[in-house]
Amino acid sequence: MSAAPSQAFRARLSSETTLIPTRHDIKSGQHIVLWKDILRCFKDAEYVRDGQEMVLFLTDDEFEE
Repeated sequence: MSAAPSQAFRARLSSETTLIPTRHDIKSGQHIVLWKDILRCFKDAEYVRDGQEMVLFLTDDEFEE
């Protein structure tokens, strides 16, 4: 069994990256990073961006987080 992939994150004003392991979401079949895992590393985080785009949260069928 191989290890889950990780996603690199960094604080806005830092050049240092932090790797956060992903979790496998059974419903979507995708590897995801939970917001609570991000907050464990970046306690004051308010949102995640990829370049100029905000990353949306995974939601259920009613668009609830």
